[in-house]
Amino acid sequence: MDKKSVIIAIVLGAILGIFILHPLWMSIHAVDGQHDTDISWLDFVVQAYRSTFTFKELGATLLSIFVGTTISIFVLMFNKRKGRKFLNKKNEPLK
Repeated sequence: MDKKSVIIAIVLGAILGIFILHPLWMSIHAVDGQHDTDISWLDFVVQAYRSTFTFKELGATLLSIFVGTTISIFVLMFNKRKGRKFLNKKNEPLK
């Protein structure tokens, strides 16, 4: 793997964690805790996006960045391995 693709995977994973995973987890948790209200799930998502960038949620945000980065690194490794041809000891392609 080259450095450029690893850096891109880390940045995309952090963006995935901050803007998708963390608000989604927070809104699902909030909806699950309040069954009897007439508030839509979209309102919980908006509230989750607002609280993502506060110091109160810093630990959960960092965890989401870690999870998103880990997912993107695994996807990068899988894609790089899928395109690689494996050779035997004589440098011939495996059958």
